[in-house]
Amino acid sequence: MKNYFLSLSIFILFLTACSAEVSPPVAVPTESSTVSMEVNSTETNQPDSLLETISTKPDATQTLEVSPTSTPIPEANRWHWVFKPDSSEILVVNQSGEVNSIGEFDLLVDNYDYRLLTVSDHQVLLFTFSQNKPVLFLLNLKEIQEINLPASFYYDANMLINSVEMVGVSENIAYFIFSTEQSYETTGSSYPEKGPIYKIDLVSTEVSLVDEMVYHEPLYDNRLLFLQSKDGLFTRYFSANNNELLVRELNLNTGGVRTITSSTGSPSGVFSSTSGDIFLLTRSNVVIDVEGKSVAITNSESGLRLLRNGEAVISPGNCQGPCDIEIFGPMENTILNNYTLPWVVRSFNRLGTQFLPSQNLLWVGAASGFLLEPPATHGDFPELDEFDSPVFLLSDEKPAELVGIYPYEFSNFFHYPISEDGRYILLKSLTGTHYFMYDAFDNLELFTLPIKEGWDYFYGDVRFYEEGILVHFLASNSDQEYADFYSLHEYGKTGSVYWEDQEGSILSCPNLFSDGTLACWFQGPDLSYDLVRFNPNDQTKESLIENIDVLESTY
Repeated sequence: MKNYFLSLSIFILFLTACSAEVSPPVAVPTESSTVSMEVNSTETNQPDSLLETISTKPDATQTLEVSPTSTPIPEANRWHWVFKPDSSEILVVNQSGEVNSIGEFDLLVDNYDYRLLTVSDHQVLLFTFSQNKPVLFLLNLKEIQEINLPASFYYDANMLINSVEMVGVSENIAYFIFSTEQSYETTGSSYPEKGPIYKIDLVSTEVSLVDEMVYHEPLYDNRLLFLQSKDGLFTRYFSANNNELLVRELNLNTGGVRTITSSTGSPSGVFSSTSGDIFLLTRSNVVIDVEGKSVAITNSESGLRLLRNGEAVISPGNCQGPCDIEIFGPMENTILNNYTLPWVVRSFNRLGTQFLPSQNLLWVGAASGFLLEPPATHGDFPELDEFDSPVFLLSDEKPAELVGIYPYEFSNFFHYPISEDGRYILLKSLTGTHYFMYDAFDNLELFTLPIKEGWDYFYGDVRFYEEGILVHFLASNSDQEYADFYSLHEYGKTGSVYWEDQEGSILSCPNLFSDGTLACWFQGPDLSYDLVRFNPNDQTKESLIENIDVLESTY
């Protein structure tokens, strides 16, 4: 059994104050373990009111309805690189249990002095240290290839491994970043960590510097610091140049970099779309698009912010709620819609708040406890405590609807529980009886995870797969019992599979397959790991490889 006290301590360490910009699990049971499993079902048709859906009992047990399919599509191989300590081999294994040895390697896994980064479905980069110097290897399905780092490769030995991450990949080039300078705060701004971006040519294996002082946060969600273009060809990011803040664009095919615009201060002073095709420079009151076209903001009495898809929201700057807000296209100066928000406007979650395809507006607001003064309307919502972020659905046809709660802890972890397109958001029910995956596009509760009475829940993680969604929570009670709780939804099916376990031996589940099984890392009594194909419906396991050390990131 994993050390839950350590997991909870790490979780608490990551909690920080919310800003305007903004695990151990389950053992599948053996004969001696106790597990309960059930299937939760919710309606897939859009309800007249989300609250009607929430009132459905979250623990109702029903059978999953499986949509009929024609000829099964063969699964693409999904490979994992692992370390076999007994033989010092690096092995690759896929979901069918096919195992290949690609070479021997001297790796001190117990020191966690390594980091594996995924390049493609058949290539990974492995960072580690040898004789107190960083070394880099390119691993594929057949061999281990050492990469020569340039003599000018600058690093901080205490920060490199824990901060290195991928920022983009093209067909023959991979880009990675790591920290060389710590984050810090001033009286007016919070500054992320900084470090260089390097590129590696996957054919020649040459490594070269792209940019030197780039902002990133290795322990938090970086989707607002590294903005991927809609066509996937560019990564937009923020870098420091003396006292300047540069907004830059990296061409993933060529490695070329250009500066889109510049400002001063921290990246938190720049609002953008999630694709980085438009930016609001709050210090200079200018909106500029990726092509350089700019619009000056002249109404100083109003507050203006950009939403995730590039629309602008404008409202009275000092409004304490309710607030009349206007959504418009900032470059075209075209009004899209008007709404009344029963909350303050100036602070909101930038990944969740969005102008929806239905022309409604989803607003993930700031918790009252993090505002200088609470909204004037705070008493109208007794369901909210001071750390709850309200989630409103706004329409120009009917009053605002409080659809759920975005808990404080969700915004202070490795990855926000919000899908890449913003459609799916993990929320807590207004009754406090369950968590649910909210489908913002269709305004419905997709599936649930019930909250057991007398248990305190801690957010573990959410995995958004191509085939579905897995939600995981840790929990404890007053008797100092610990458990992991899961809910798995597959697209094209109704409801979800819910299960709980007292052992907590699942490290992570990196893959979901079309037959509803998961590839999961299970920890054994000797603290080594097995990769298994796990069926949550009947709790059965098929071993793929046993007694190895996991190299890939598990969060």
